[in-house]
Amino acid sequence: MRSCAVDATRLHLTMKWVVLFSNLSAFRARSRLDTYTQVPIVAVGLELYDDATNTINENGVQIKQWFSTEYGPGALVENGRVLVVDEVDDTRTTLAACVAELRKRHNPAEVGCLVVHNN
Repeated sequence: MRSCAVDATRLHLTMKWVVLFSNLSAFRARSRLDTYTQVPIVAVGLELYDDATNTINENGVQIKQWFSTEYGPGALVENGRVLVVDEVDDTRTTLAACVAELRKRHNPAEVGCLVVHNN
């Protein structure tokens, strides 16, 4: 995976892309994206750290929430193009787990990754 800085005002999603927000913290970027693009959005909830102990979960990344493919934007993911948006890519563990699960469950034709860094 490569990382690059992207300004939401310059992000042009052409063709049919579904934007997948991984974790609730990435939703901060959603409002900016909604302002400049009109793309379908789905969300997942993943957890690497145990909030009670502030340590990494014994079993690695835990899936807390996944989107439905039966209706709405989720139905576009199968064999579609998906941009995974995450925030703070320190170890890439959560991002890698999200992409692996996405490929396993939905077989998207193309997957892109965008990491949002708040300054």
